[in-house]
Amino acid sequence: MAIVNMIVGQKVILAVVPTTSNLAADLVGTPTWVTSSSAVAGVIPAPGGRTAEVTAKSVGSATVTVNAVGVGALSANHTITVTANNLATAMEVTVRSPPQPTQF
Repeated sequence: MAIVNMIVGQKVILAVVPTTSNLAADLVGTPTWVTSSSAVAGVIPAPGGRTAEVTAKSVGSATVTVNAVGVGALSANHTITVTANNLATAMEVTVRSPPQPTQF
């Protein structure tokens, strides 16, 4: 299991990588994706189920699991940890470019 740290609003694509003896392999049917907490991590599978877009929704932790069939039932998961929102904690004013002269 791997862990991805995200902030609210970020998106990441997870992909199924089926293998056998460290070589590429195939699956039977379409993999299915679920999240342990849709409030923390939303999951939208792509057509065919080989990838899914995960969106960080709120601070917390969720496990995204993909289930498939190869030689029997297969399952893999990834932990999504949402550590913060993306709201500003400070602000400043900067100069972006010198003002242009007014033309009459």
